[in-house]
Parts: sequence; structure tokens; C-alpha cells
Amino acid sequence: MNIEKIFKRIIILDFILAFILPFFGGIIAESLYPSPEEINFGNIEILLLILTVVYIVNLYFLYTFKPIGKTIYVPLLCIVYGTIFFTPLEVFATTHLSYFFETATGIISGIIIGMIYFTDIKEKFKN
Repeated sequence: MNIEKIFKRIIILDFILAFILPFFGGIIAESLYPSPEEINFGNIEILLLILTVVYIVNLYFLYTFKPIGKTIYVPLLCIVYGTIFFTPLEVFATTHLSYFFETATGIISGIIIGMIYFTDIKEKFKN
């Protein structure tokens, strides 16, 4: 199978998971905090929403083999994973399914990093 086709399918899978996780987290948070008064959106939630949008745009850049996508991907992941340490534990409403999705996104991110730096895909990102 063509490595470019595999790379694009992995990007699409990561794109789908990037949409599923915030909505799935909202459904879980709604079940834990049924009244709207208990749900407060702070600065960290807004930052995570902005980072999700930037991440989705970056996935598009990777899908179309734009060099900026390769340049931004690893620092963006470091920022996203770094915000986890500043996020209160109450934000992470965890179920088995959400834990699976979060683990899958980490694995997929590792696969993407490996492919853009250590396979023939890296040649596609050159100008």
C-alpha cells in the first residue's frame, strides 16, 4: 500500500478524533453536572478550544503536505499536552471510552510524528 495513502488516512482518523473528543467530553460533563450553573468555562477551557481549532487547521496543512504543517505540529502538541498540567482535574470527566479515545489520539500523534520525520513522507514537505 502507498505510504502517502496511509499517511492521509491517519490524518483523517486524527481529524475525526479531534472532533469527537470535545463533543464527547461535553456530553460526559453534562451528565456529571446537569444544571448549567455548575458548568463554568474558564480561561483554560477557552485556550483548549482555540488549540483544538489550530490543531485541526494544522491537520489540514499536514494532509496537503504544506511545510508549515510539519514545522508547527510538534510544538503544537507540546503546548496541547503542556496545558494538561494546568487544567483542573474536574475538567477531565473520564469514562472508559473517553480514556480509549485519548490514548488513541496519543498513539496517532506518535505515528504522525514518526511518518513526517522518519519516512519518505518527509520529502513531500519540502518546497
